[in-house]
Amino acid sequence: MNMSAARHSVDEAAVPARCRTCTSRQHGFCSDLTVGELHRLSPHVSRRRADAASQVLSQGLANTSYVHLLDGVVKLTALVRDGTEQIVGLRFAGDFLGQRFARDVGFTAAAATDVEYCRVSKPALDALADQSTRIAHRMHRWVATELDETRGLMLALAQRDARQKVAGLLYRISQRQSPAALRTTLDLPLSRSEMGNYLGITVETVSRQLSRLKREGLISIERKTLVTIEDMGRLAAAANISGQ
Repeated sequence: MNMSAARHSVDEAAVPARCRTCTSRQHGFCSDLTVGELHRLSPHVSRRRADAASQVLSQGLANTSYVHLLDGVVKLTALVRDGTEQIVGLRFAGDFLGQRFARDVGFTAAAATDVEYCRVSKPALDALADQSTRIAHRMHRWVATELDETRGLMLALAQRDARQKVAGLLYRISQRQSPAALRTTLDLPLSRSEMGNYLGITVETVSRQLSRLKREGLISIERKTLVTIEDMGRLAAAANISGQ
């Protein structure tokens, strides 16, 4: 074993035991943390599981923790003035949820599928970020990513027709779950009604557009939630997504 490999083995052995096999250690938010930072944060982190429909964060409660999603899909909803819920976003494995400078949680995060996640003490992580420009920048990047997604959704709702909206949602979900695949099967995390809520169209319109995409050979539907994307490139074109 060369010196570099030996040093890597020693470093990994020093990582908190529950973090060693976690995918986040390799590719997620925690990949930016040193061994020392992991040890400082570890006592303030709890790993949890939640069934579909369970709330992970609740709008209006005190903003005391962040959530790092390890597996599954979470939908973000906000209450509007008439008391109804509007779906405003989706989060996938690897995503971080939270608002650093807000006193109260500004949205509800509900499990769209069974999920596994780490709940991280906000004061503990904020203290690390205050001492590390590197960690603070990573947190700022995740906020910027959320803003980009929000702008993208607003643009899609304003400028795309119903077919493009439905195709775009299928494309985004498939890209997050199987980014390199040309053909993939996915279990949709949203019902037809929830897709309509998210996209600003009726459930009937969602069903018609899914049927149209199926007739065009872009997707196959085995049951209501199980959809196969037959050609990712053609689906991107149908969604009017460039650069694919």
